[in-house]
Amino acid sequence: METTETTEFLKMVIEHSTEKIFFINQKGLITVAVNQSDDNLIGKSIISCISKSHIDRMTSSINEAFNSGKPVSCELKAGFGSEKMGWFSCRISPIFQGNEVQSAIVFASDITERRAAHLAARNKARSKQKNAEERARALANILTMCAKTKKVRFKGEWLRIEDFLWKRYGFRISHGLSPQALKEELEIIDDKDFPHK
Repeated sequence: METTETTEFLKMVIEHSTEKIFFINQKGLITVAVNQSDDNLIGKSIISCISKSHIDRMTSSINEAFNSGKPVSCELKAGFGSEKMGWFSCRISPIFQGNEVQSAIVFASDITERRAAHLAARNKARSKQKNAEERARALANILTMCAKTKKVRFKGEWLRIEDFLWKRYGFRISHGLSPQALKEELEIIDDKDFPHK
C-alpha cells in the first residue's frame, strides 16, 4: 500500500475500533482523542479519567513507558468520557521522534464484562472450596462409637462417653435415671416372683 492508502486504511481501522485511543504527552495530557465522542477530553489529563485508587498505577505506567521507551500494559478502573467507571486494559506505547520519546499512544480496551465474569468465576471457585473445607471439617468431626460397648474413639484411644466428654470438653458427668428408664426398672421389679410370707 502507498502512504496515502495506508493512512486512510489506518483511519478506517481506528474509527471502527471499540478501543478508546488517545495520544498523550509526558505529563499525561491528552493531545489527540481518536474517537470523536472523546474530543471533550483533549487538553485534560488522562489521570482525571482514572479511579482514585488506580491513579498511582497509571502514573507509574506512563512514566515507565516514557523512561524505558517500551510499551507498558496495566489494568485499571477508569471512566473515559463518561461518569460511569469500568475496567480497562490499557497499553501505553511510546512514540519516538529521533531517539527520544515525544509522546505516547494509549489503547484502552473495556474489559468490564470479562472482569465481572472472571470475578464471578473466582467467587464461585472460592465458594466451592469453602464448601469442600466445611464438608471436610464436618467429616473430621464425626466420632466413631463402638456399636457394642458404646465407647468413643478419640485420638486413637477408646473411651467411655463420660471420659470423652471430660477430655474433649471438660464436662463432668453425673448419673441418674430418665423417667422412661425408671418406669422400665419398676416394671422389672414388679414382674419378679417374690416368695410369699
